[in-house]
Amino acid sequence: MKKITKSIIFTLFILTSCMMLPAENIVSKDYYSTENIDTISVDLTYENIEIKTTNGSEILVEIASNYSKKIPEVCIEENKLLIKTTSNKKWYTGNICTVYVYLPTDFFPKVSTIQVTSGEVFIDNLETDELTVGSASGDIKVLFTNAKDKIALSAASGEIEFATGKTTKFSAKTASGDILIKQLTSNEILCDTNSGEITTQEIECEYLACETTSGDIDCSKTICQYFDIKAVSGSVDLELENQIEAESSIKTTSGSVDLVVPEDMNFEIIANSSSGKFEDEIKERTYHPKHDYVSKYNEGGVAILIDTTSGSIELESN
Repeated sequence: MKKITKSIIFTLFILTSCMMLPAENIVSKDYYSTENIDTISVDLTYENIEIKTTNGSEILVEIASNYSKKIPEVCIEENKLLIKTTSNKKWYTGNICTVYVYLPTDFFPKVSTIQVTSGEVFIDNLETDELTVGSASGDIKVLFTNAKDKIALSAASGEIEFATGKTTKFSAKTASGDILIKQLTSNEILCDTNSGEITTQEIECEYLACETTSGDIDCSKTICQYFDIKAVSGSVDLELENQIEAESSIKTTSGSVDLVVPEDMNFEIIANSSSGKFEDEIKERTYHPKHDYVSKYNEGGVAILIDTTSGSIELESN
């Protein structure tokens, strides 16, 4: 009984302490010349990071914290702007800190690398050659960002959101978080999650690849040349808005497939479902394709392979 009472008292003490923590205040504000800087490197633990643009001619770094003695270090080393956690401790109880980085609108770093442990990342209106963002347990949100070569976003147990931008190669990967991509143009778009949903809207690419182990995949208003989509225990919804140019595939183990194609698209379907039916809304027929079912549409053409173990298949035109 005494042990239980002590445990309750300790829990109440922690909760009360957290409620009494002071709010964030700006504790550091410094300006840096963009001359000779071509790389931004961020390595933080619990701190949040926000990168935005400014009409000024210099880089402004503001740090807001409720504990001014433990704030990240900001410095220039060779051609790099470095922002990093100074303490050896990786985890903090009650400390709150956010780093705000304001970049001039005419400043275009070649490489932007951001790594956080439990903090959140927010990027708005960044122009760079390469952008790499990694988080262990924090969310990543990137808006209005273009990267000449690549954008690579990864989170272990956080969500990824990207909206409006262009690049050559785009990848988003999580272990247990959702992925949301909107209004992205790229030669290649790769989305991979172990236990999360993948949602894309208004994307344009040559190659699209989406894979999830336990989550749904929903790709609407999609323009691509070819695709590979795989869901182990989730459904797949794909809406195409153009004529594909190469063989493509959709595969699920225990989820349904809903494919929407342009009315004038030339293609053929090769479908297989062990225990599901094939609803062909275009030809107004229903099949039970336990073995490969092949059907051509309009003038035929490239094949779309659809394979599901225990899910239904629906094909319709927009």
